Amino acid sequence: MEILMFALSITVCLDMPMERHAFLNQLGRLKAFEERRQGRWVSAPDECSFREEEWYLELEEACAASEERKLWALRNIREWMESLHSALSVDVHNKVEMTKAVSKLRDGDFLLQDPARYLVREGDVLKKSTRTGRTTEYRFFLFSDVLLYANLDVDGSYIIHEELPLHLMKVVDWYPPSQRNRQNLFNVHHPRKSFQVICPSAEERKSWVENIRAAIADELDRKMKVEAARLAAHTQG
Repeated sequence: MEILMFALSITVCLDMPMERHAFLNQLGRLKAFEERRQGRWVSAPDECSFREEEWYLELEEACAASEERKLWALRNIREWMESLHSALSVDVHNKVEMTKAVSKLRDGDFLLQDPARYLVREGDVLKKSTRTGRTTEYRFFLFSDVLLYANLDVDGSYIIHEELPLHLMKVVDWYPPSQRNRQNLFNVHHPRKSFQVICPSAEERKSWVENIRAAIADELDRKMKVEAARLAAHTQG
């Protein structure tokens, strides 16, 4: 990443159009890769589609313009490269955490198929069925797009019991002040399942609720962006 930034900057400063064009293409491919990794594309874009994007056209023009515009280009190149470097570092960390989590789940390899998915947190809580009132301990795995809970088998692995997509989920943790015995509880409402979660403490309850709500909001935002991109591509087609 640093080598590409240095090489591209050199071609701008020394006015080397052929080499600059080649390195700009590499930067464009990196940005496109990051867009796909974050799930912003409905499908993989054409390899060179970034050349028609506003950021690329403006940067290409600035690199071949006046000294002032070249300085602007150099600043933006640095900012974009630092942003991509930071994003890729986060991606590596997320992949490590995902691999650790999935290794605990029996037949959980399918979770690795979505490159945009990452682990938010995991932990043991009690799940109380709304229908039967039965209370069972489960290991909850909160991913960026799905809440999954599993029970521990004798061999030490976790057997997936249910997976609930977050974009259809609602979490409720408000109870009347008189019901102080519910301070460790929150309710999960989903078309597939509705149940009560009992946490070890009020602090854990608050933490779980905040994490799930934040993940729901992020997933809804991601889905809206994907749908907007799909509609835009359909309109252009």
